[in-house]
Amino acid sequence: AALAGDYLLANEKIEAVIADIPHAAGYAETGGHVLDLAPAVHHRDALGQVFVYLQGDFTRQALYTRLTAIPATRDDDTAAIVVKGHDRDLPDVTIRTRYSLASWDTHIELTTTVINHGDTTLTGYRIGDVVQWGLADHFAPGPWHALGGRTLRSPWLAGSVDGVAYGYIAPDSISARHGGTWSNVTLATATLAPGDSVVVRRMLVAVDGDIETARQVMASHYRSASPE
Repeated sequence: AALAGDYLLANEKIEAVIADIPHAAGYAETGGHVLDLAPAVHHRDALGQVFVYLQGDFTRQALYTRLTAIPATRDDDTAAIVVKGHDRDLPDVTIRTRYSLASWDTHIELTTTVINHGDTTLTGYRIGDVVQWGLADHFAPGPWHALGGRTLRSPWLAGSVDGVAYGYIAPDSISARHGGTWSNVTLATATLAPGDSVVVRRMLVAVDGDIETARQVMASHYRSASPE
């Protein structure tokens, strides 16, 4: 749950709380991650948390040390929170994540940039998110009655509970290992020579409605969420 000092990104449709750097909630070892997410209609947060994890290792993650808030302006109506840090196990690999919200959107955009400042090439370097669904029952499109224990590739993920629905989508299909209440998502597998970087983008949706409502929002931005 949010604490004093955490940061709120909000408009008339959605509210997202980004944990302040010292707020190491749950399995996240620092702040700088998505802590709460809710439709602004009734302010109900059912999501657990979302944080960057690395190399397919649940405990290996981005450790953030700096947070900057960027307010919306008359010329740019997108507000943002930017956090900077490094790979927990490789301090020379820097990680920057930007959470942004435009005034009319029902989603927040997450953009993570990873840069190898070390002197060794990293091969098969995996970047993704831990999505802890909290109270929401999670769902992936396809013939799956239960996700727990499965590793699947899907165009998007979603969750819902009692009139609140969430969506998670990236430009490319998502590979995720699922538990009963969580999804460990791999967004990219990169080779990073010294000085190389990789950028991964995804969005989180929160709506007053059901999974189909969330899918429609995702489909308005990504073709992969459109009905076949």
